[in-house]
Amino acid sequence: MVQKDVQILLPASLTSRQRALLHEVAEECGLAHSSTGEGSQRRLILGDAEVTRDCVSDGDGPIADDALAALLEQHLGAAVRTAFQGSAAQATTAGPGTHGIQARPGKGGNKAQVSGPSSGERSANCGDVPGFAARMQSLLDLEQAAEVSAAEAALDGGGGRGLVLPNLRLTGVEAGLLGRSLLTLVHNKGTPPGPLPVHKFGPHDIVRLRASKAAAGAPVLAEGVVYRLRDDSIVIAVDDTPEDGLDVPLRLEKLVNTVTHTRMKAALNTLASASEHGSSPLIDVCFGRRPAAPATPLGPVQWTNASLDETQREAVCAALSCPDLALIHGPPGTGKTTAVVEAIVQVLDVSLEAKVLRSDNSALAKDCRKEMKALNAQLLKLQGRREGAARRGVRSELRLLAKEERKRQERAVAEVLAATRVVCCTLAGVDARQLRDLPDFDLVVVDEAAQALEPACWSALLRGKRGLLAGDHLQLPPTVGMAPKGPRSVMLTQQYRMHTDIMDWCSVALYGGRLVAAPAVAAHTLADLPGVHGDDSALCAALLFIDTAGCDCPEAVEREGGSTYNPREAAAAMAHVARLLAAGVRPEDVGVITPYAAQVARLRELRPPELAARLEISTVDGFQGREKEAVVISCVRSSGGEAGGAGVGFLADARRMNVAVTRARRHCALVGDGDTLAGDAFLAGLVDHASARGEYESAADLLEG
Repeated sequence: MVQKDVQILLPASLTSRQRALLHEVAEECGLAHSSTGEGSQRRLILGDAEVTRDCVSDGDGPIADDALAALLEQHLGAAVRTAFQGSAAQATTAGPGTHGIQARPGKGGNKAQVSGPSSGERSANCGDVPGFAARMQSLLDLEQAAEVSAAEAALDGGGGRGLVLPNLRLTGVEAGLLGRSLLTLVHNKGTPPGPLPVHKFGPHDIVRLRASKAAAGAPVLAEGVVYRLRDDSIVIAVDDTPEDGLDVPLRLEKLVNTVTHTRMKAALNTLASASEHGSSPLIDVCFGRRPAAPATPLGPVQWTNASLDETQREAVCAALSCPDLALIHGPPGTGKTTAVVEAIVQVLDVSLEAKVLRSDNSALAKDCRKEMKALNAQLLKLQGRREGAARRGVRSELRLLAKEERKRQERAVAEVLAATRVVCCTLAGVDARQLRDLPDFDLVVVDEAAQALEPACWSALLRGKRGLLAGDHLQLPPTVGMAPKGPRSVMLTQQYRMHTDIMDWCSVALYGGRLVAAPAVAAHTLADLPGVHGDDSALCAALLFIDTAGCDCPEAVEREGGSTYNPREAAAAMAHVARLLAAGVRPEDVGVITPYAAQVARLRELRPPELAARLEISTVDGFQGREKEAVVISCVRSSGGEAGGAGVGFLADARRMNVAVTRARRHCALVGDGDTLAGDAFLAGLVDHASARGEYESAADLLEG
């Protein structure tokens, strides 16, 4: 029962995710809901009574989901608590490529949710491994069902921006590993073809190929996985090349990856079983059943990379001396991957495909591949209706050759893996058929662990005696909690990417002021690059804020997909890019990023065609782990200064803005509406920092020019 004669005032410390859930729950339960206060003091009011009760004082800090649920039951009734917990449980992590954010439709529109167990849930789950595994499996099932439903609805209805690449044409077929065929697809428009439309396809995504004008239920020409992705082409690996139907415009559809889901559930089953039958030191430490073992004394270390700094060496030593689990916390630009590489003593050119191709058994398959290449070229020419018999004959030969090549390459794969000391793969790939018979590893390293699903991490960790997690929980939303302090956690503090003015913002705002710029990058600017000329202060500054306030730059929302864009702001951003290029900055050294896919499309439309392959434009998520000499960030949102962050959307996530700003080495230009950004305390701090340490200009000058 809902108590409707009560009105409560919730704390200002609620997260944006909690606020979104509470607004939705209030609508479901028929409760009035509104906000009061400004900026960081904005608070949520639930209920209909005239007298307001203050649930929690502002000084109490962040509140966990379970504590919030208890407050709702205490003041508004058990039905409200049940609705809130149900909504929170459904806010599960999205599939690959979305980095823990899933748009979940509600009565108030699409709301971005960040998933994962709350801190309270983790405390309650400590030591209960079977219970944890069961709960996570239930959440995975909910996620899988939601993904399948959303994908099917999008594809059947012709919507779902980014899940479909229409109007493609086939330009080549070549032989791939293990008898597969590699189909190269480009946009069926222009000569040479231009860049592909904005999409959500990534390597290893499962896809299917149909005729572009075919109905939703039309026969599928082929199914496979994305093998290689470029700005202007996409290569898919298929087991069998279609006999016909490839000489018409084609469309590619992205499917839900059920393989990853199945492997994660299997990992949870293994985790629960291992915990009940003797367990392992690694499981016991991770679930708080026993303290971490003392570090093993190390002798003198012979450094492969002599240029490692003090904290990198400390992190490597922690990884080498830790008997169970070590953590490397790597803020942007601090050389986390460099430290990880040192810890596992990586070498060059060790991909499975490269080593297999150099093996004796693979050499025996070369003749097969040569014949298959010739036959595939012949098959492309046999697309007419009268060529059916010839196509069938060629396909028959291809199947026999593919079977023989696959047999020889499988032997080569087994030989290579049996002699390999270091295996690099994805978290889902660790359960691939070719790796299942290998003995357990001495050390399992999970890079970017803060972005991984926890069941996926266990897929890898259960295959090793020791674990090393490396990542940064202050970049894109984490689903694996990483302790920032502790005897086996080392934070890297010297960064090798950014100018000091860029670094100081994230250092103070997110990393306790601990980051230090290496001397080689501390003062570098665009003016130091070869070929760059001019003394324009806006170009030489490490930070530049281009304010669109008062410049008639309203935001808009796409009818299909609901993504936000801002055409005039896109024009201002690209005008600044043109200014950078005119000063001699190479297109390859410039990145244009934005939180919204719809804005990516507008920016790419303004990009000169001759620069399509050289000037990169992408979402913030797509730039994680990357860097450019100059980065131009289009913030998009312009809502007239709406307070409390309600008008800034994705920008309200501090971790996403941390990633955006820290992609820049020498120059970071922030293009946005100062009035709107000032409505969020975190973003206001960024604007103030950029204005104080860098240059400020109105977008009007760029738009008029």
